[in-house]
Amino acid sequence: MIDLGIRLYKCSVKDFLPLLSSGYTHLSPDSKLIITFIPGTKSPVTKENRIEILNVTALQSPGLMAYVNKRSISQPLAKAYCKEVRFTIAGKSYNAIGFANRSGGYELRNDWFKGSSSPKDITILRNNYSPKAVCIIEGFMDFLSLLELKQLRRPEVDVIILNSVALIGRSIEILKSYQDVFLFLNHDKAGQTAAEKLSQAGINGFDASEFYKGYNDVNEYLSAQQRGALQAPEERGLGIGR
Repeated sequence: MIDLGIRLYKCSVKDFLPLLSSGYTHLSPDSKLIITFIPGTKSPVTKENRIEILNVTALQSPGLMAYVNKRSISQPLAKAYCKEVRFTIAGKSYNAIGFANRSGGYELRNDWFKGSSSPKDITILRNNYSPKAVCIIEGFMDFLSLLELKQLRRPEVDVIILNSVALIGRSIEILKSYQDVFLFLNHDKAGQTAAEKLSQAGINGFDASEFYKGYNDVNEYLSAQQRGALQAPEERGLGIGR
């Protein structure tokens, strides 16, 4: 049922599961098939739909490597920061690229799935080069994209990856200890709202997103550059390096 649903609705497992548990009749997207969802009891469905991590290994699956290439990230860089995570959801097992947060949860990505295991949290990467500067980045693909653009294996300043712009509040107290805060937020309403929350909290971050103006995020800009649509970015826009 899940495999059928995600193909008919062209969505992820995460997006389809609420439909499966809500109990209603609906036309498929092509209006040729009437689908009736009949939910079971509430508690078993909730338990079944949880993401459970089975194991975590080095990133090596050919399918996941193909996804890395699709996102314009080099395989050595992806292997340095990501893992291959085997997980279950709705009684079936899958694998995905996993990026760990500070609380032991993982952001999970593959060609058709975007989700996370519990607990959901931010990721903090510290170094000894410039402890007074920090970069704020929405997602780990954008973080890896910045390293690709600068041709770095590791950042030369501290980095906080939000893993969700909704978690911006968890970074506020941490950011107060830094002298320079560079913002690499998405060019959308959510990114603007996050920047406003930081400003209201007294954190005057430097908007470092000018170099990917016209693109929603850093990864989108990197992909366009690698397709030959752009020239090399200006050094001043990449605050992740010195």
